[in-house]
Amino acid sequence: MKAMLSLFLGFFSLIAFVPVLRAQDLAKYRGFTLGANLATVLKLTNQKLADVNQTQGVSLVFQELTWWPPSVPGELAYRSDSVEQILFSFYNGELYKISVTYDQNSTKGSPRKTW
Repeated sequence: MKAMLSLFLGFFSLIAFVPVLRAQDLAKYRGFTLGANLATVLKLTNQKLADVNQTQGVSLVFQELTWWPPSVPGELAYRSDSVEQILFSFYNGELYKISVTYDQNSTKGSPRKTW
């Protein structure tokens, strides 16, 4: 009986924790991590500070950087995955949002056949 209980608990533990082991880290997208500073993202995207749009409030600084990934093979080949552009949003110099726009033609589903 104890062996059966141990086997049941072991099986249940395995079933319960497998999704946790395979869970995706939602704070990361490709090589970019939420919380990264502006300088890190500029370096990863080969952009300049002049490319950043900045809005300043009383004591807050909001910045946005739009990046069109290169389509050249070998360089961060995001275009092969149909990424059209990525908008990085920063709050006081820290990345808090990543908005990705995909090429509409490459994300369409195949047409349905009806009989």
